[in-house]
Amino acid sequence: MVSDFGAWAFLLSNMRGYSAERSKWNTIRPINPSFPDGSIVFGDAGCDRLVLPFPTPFEAELDPSISARNFRTDCSVSLQSMAQQLQPGDKLILLLIGHGSFEADGFCLLI
Repeated sequence: MVSDFGAWAFLLSNMRGYSAERSKWNTIRPINPSFPDGSIVFGDAGCDRLVLPFPTPFEAELDPSISARNFRTDCSVSLQSMAQQLQPGDKLILLLIGHGSFEADGFCLLI
């Protein structure tokens, strides 16, 4: 999942109109240490590999002791704040990466 997250971060940060100042990436645990050389590598060692540069600076301040419940609340507040700043014609992309499951009341993203 960390590689998926890194690939999406690369692709979205290279889209026309992307603004690092208006973007926010929330992660419950640090992502940058997973990419010490600053790139995301896809493929087997014996084959041609796709190497994508990891966008930097990437992460905002992280609280390594944050609970899943508090993280979910922080994300909800952040999303509401960002939605209030949108102007006509703006696009808001919400990307959820994690483990999930289907339960009686629908899909549940497990943090």
